Amino acid sequence: MVVLVVVLVLIALALTGLGVLGFHAASALGRFRRALSAARTDLVPRADALNARLVATRAARSAAGSPKPSDRPPAA
Repeated sequence: MVVLVVVLVLIALALTGLGVLGFHAASALGRFRRALSAARTDLVPRADALNARLVATRAARSAAGSPKPSDRPPAA
């Protein structure tokens, strides 16, 4: 009977420990997702600016008559 009580107490402690670990993991995951979302919203304007620069560079090269990188012969 004592052995059964000890085993049940150990199981309860193990489940409590897993619950605490699960709570901390969920909390960390939530913080990570919020940080990722903030970083993504920060990167969108940068990507738009880089895209605009790329389009302007291609337009300037096209106006100057220089070939696109894809039109150049492959390197030896």
